[in-house]
Amino acid sequence: GFLVYCYAFLLPFALYGALKVRNKYVHYWTASVLIIGLWPLIYPLATPPLWFRWIIFLVYPMSIYFTEGIYLTLTSNKGVAPRSRKIFAEILIGFIILSAGYYLVAPPEKAFPYFSDYNPYKAYIQSSMLQSTIPISDIDDVMAALDWISENADGECVLVLHEAFYPWSLLRGRVKCEVMRVPECDLTKPVKKTFADQLVKISRKFADNGKAVYTIWWVKGKGWYNVPSLPSCFKQLVSYGHIAVYTYTS
Repeated sequence: GFLVYCYAFLLPFALYGALKVRNKYVHYWTASVLIIGLWPLIYPLATPPLWFRWIIFLVYPMSIYFTEGIYLTLTSNKGVAPRSRKIFAEILIGFIILSAGYYLVAPPEKAFPYFSDYNPYKAYIQSSMLQSTIPISDIDDVMAALDWISENADGECVLVLHEAFYPWSLLRGRVKCEVMRVPECDLTKPVKKTFADQLVKISRKFADNGKAVYTIWWVKGKGWYNVPSLPSCFKQLVSYGHIAVYTYTS
């Protein structure tokens, strides 16, 4: 599925181009990447780490095949390539340029639908280039939330952060609480736990030891990483834009 999603618009002419490319090393390249990228289908019990990245690496030979296929189509005479096929090739090129440009300049909350609403693989490929671990538009609000915690948190406290927010706490560098990083789920495993599952478990442990537990997440319904809202045991204390500070209430 991920392979088709990534290259659906290249496949029609890439397949044609693959038949015409004479450089055997390009074919070796493609075959080796495909074997590793599709290994989860061949033998799921021994999935290579970060297998999906090999599918992404396929962009280079696929681009070679696509370019060859498009070039031969547009430069061939009518007997080889009908007028309708050339028109389709021109439309496809225009669509790819348009969608790629949109991907480069649009913020994630206004991303091209193919990369957002119709993207079931956000864990593997982002919806926009205008984002870091969080949307660029949320960075200032995250910094404000960290400042609020530094000014208002109790002495014995722990700030439990998803790894998307953790680097920003390091940049701030003056958070009074002990900061704990919670990694995102292992993308190589078929069964994935969400950040919310881990957050509740860790927060309960610290709360039982008498520490105040804080975290930073998006406001209700706006969350990323398959956690649109935090569990009800987290109380929102303050918000800045789409970002909020929460505390754990047992």
